[in-house]
Amino acid sequence: MADLTSGQDVDILSMPDEGQQTMANSISVAIASDQTAVATTIDGSSIVQTEDAAHSTGDKGVMTLSVRDDTTPAALSGTDGDYEPLHTDGNGNLWVSLGTQLSSSEDEVAAVGNAAHDAADSGNPVKFGGRAQSPTAAVDEVADNDRVDALFDRQGRLANWMGYDVKSADINDSTSGNNTIVAAAGAGIRIAVLGCMIISDGTVDVRWEDGASGTAKTGQIPLQAREGFVMPIGPQPWFVGSANTLLNLELSAAVNVHGIVSYVEMTD
Repeated sequence: MADLTSGQDVDILSMPDEGQQTMANSISVAIASDQTAVATTIDGSSIVQTEDAAHSTGDKGVMTLSVRDDTTPAALSGTDGDYEPLHTDGNGNLWVSLGTQLSSSEDEVAAVGNAAHDAADSGNPVKFGGRAQSPTAAVDEVADNDRVDALFDRQGRLANWMGYDVKSADINDSTSGNNTIVAAAGAGIRIAVLGCMIISDGTVDVRWEDGASGTAKTGQIPLQAREGFVMPIGPQPWFVGSANTLLNLELSAAVNVHGIVSYVEMTD
């Protein structure tokens, strides 16, 4: 065979075999050709992207593989600072560490505020919501141990008498028929009775009403001399009147009755 540079014959059978030698840690590659030219470039310019560079359609990359660990993975590298593969579970979810290992009884992460009880308010504490409901609507009853919605009025106050300005009115009345105990509070304001105590000087029937000769809120309660009754304060009002409507105590006879009623004014 002729050398193209010198024109002299070259014996290819006696050429040194350095070009055939295998380097350490090399990979054997078989190359076949169907006579079609294929241009393939695999280098830093084709698969390595520059930090903060914009994405472009057609960017090339190398698939990232991970090691499957169906249980909490152990390190595969030998020393701190060594390269370590990513670990995934059987569903392909990446194993991560929260910094502090949770026990089996702490496997749910709780959201907490950043201000302790009785500390000065600061930051953005964790808030919870509920369902707004008219103060006149009946509260749904559920079975023991069921979950329930937190109820609020339409101004965001917790739907019970707590949080309102609790007021009271004395009862010293004797008119047969209508007796105004609390005057109408104004447009959009309802009187919610929390509790009361009434004692009678004689025989008479008493009844709470929403407005003069209005809707009965209790039955007619029969009393005799020096008898009375108590409606104790509880977690919910005994009844809530109509907006801008007075609280009336109806007497069946002209007999003196005495006592007190506690109430709050609820805004629609």
